Amino acid sequence: MIRIVYNIFINGYFLAIKLASLIGNSKAKKFIAGRSFYNPKYFEGLLQVARSKIIFHCASAGEFEQALPLIKAYRKENPHDYILVSFFSPSGYELNKTCSLADDVIYLPIDTISKTKAFLKAVKPKKIFLSKYDIWPNLILEAQSFECQCILFSSTFRANQIYFQWYGKFFKKVLESFSYIFVQTEADVMLLKSNGLKNKIVCAGDTRYDRVMSIAEEGERIAQLDKASEQFSIIIAGSTWPPDNFILARSLTEALKLNPTMRLLVFPHLLDKASLNEAKTNFVKLKVNLIDHFDELDFVQYQVNIFSKPKFLSKAYASASLAYIGGGFGAGIHNTLEAAVFQIPLVGGPKNKKFVEVQELRRAGLFTEVNAVNSIIPLADLIKNPQIKKAASYFFQDKGQAAKTILRQIK
Repeated sequence: MIRIVYNIFINGYFLAIKLASLIGNSKAKKFIAGRSFYNPKYFEGLLQVARSKIIFHCASAGEFEQALPLIKAYRKENPHDYILVSFFSPSGYELNKTCSLADDVIYLPIDTISKTKAFLKAVKPKKIFLSKYDIWPNLILEAQSFECQCILFSSTFRANQIYFQWYGKFFKKVLESFSYIFVQTEADVMLLKSNGLKNKIVCAGDTRYDRVMSIAEEGERIAQLDKASEQFSIIIAGSTWPPDNFILARSLTEALKLNPTMRLLVFPHLLDKASLNEAKTNFVKLKVNLIDHFDELDFVQYQVNIFSKPKFLSKAYASASLAYIGGGFGAGIHNTLEAAVFQIPLVGGPKNKKFVEVQELRRAGLFTEVNAVNSIIPLADLIKNPQIKKAASYFFQDKGQAAKTILRQIK
């Protein structure tokens, strides 16, 4: 019964996207157009591929970053397999459609029974990897008929989720259909087993640690920021929204009274022209510079620089004295680990309770929560804290082995 309701919902969702595309919604147009390549010619081409086919599915760009260490490790150990990287969202696909680790980058079909069956029949994948919460019931249930292993990795669970409720039996059945479930903590293992799941459940950790540690080890930095950090204490604010900018404006204004060399580089979450201009107005009492390239960076004349390209954010943290992570006053805080790996203090809003890594960072003394929009962050005090670097070094000591653990288990 629940599966029928789910299928009605999925078909209705797909219809709504079709209608949105017809009235000009650009994201909806890309969503529909991206799936138009599922035609007989494409499927015939896949049937000619004799190699074992492996799918790594990523909802969007963030999940791709999470999957990347596993894709790299799998490719290294299995160079002859045919790897498909699939995306649900247009943004993830557009950013990563030229991924060199994949033999093909595609959109995952909408999760209806008919489309899923047709896709699995044509591709005949040996394994499908899905990350964290990205669980598509029809894909996972139908994969069993095609002798395909579904593997969930970097997942984490809470007791109040639908899988563990009396009305969630259908979704629990979906979980039980995974060949392997790799979780982030031992608490996740206990929760799953106490609810009767008998899959192969392993605590492997979070592949995002693998990813951020590899970025830090590569040592690729932004020269203009490094040079500026010799003269200024730079705060990097990543994926910010208006409430985040409001707090930062108040806090920086106060901090400059104690440390006039403090500067702020903001990477807003929304990058359209209107949103960038709005971000600029959030810092009305400060001198603000809106830039498209790091050559335009100017901390001498401006206390705040707002950057319009998100792809440099993870590298920018390497030059920071402190990082503010946006989203904590909205749907949820954004990626904290890509900043934490550079052993700097982190600050963010209160919507962080669902994120295991944030709670671990808080317990380690590396994350400071701001509870109210009218708060003043003690930026100067946090930057001067001598214990942060030592605590961060200890925190990352036993991390970064998730991909190796997963591949060792599935051999």
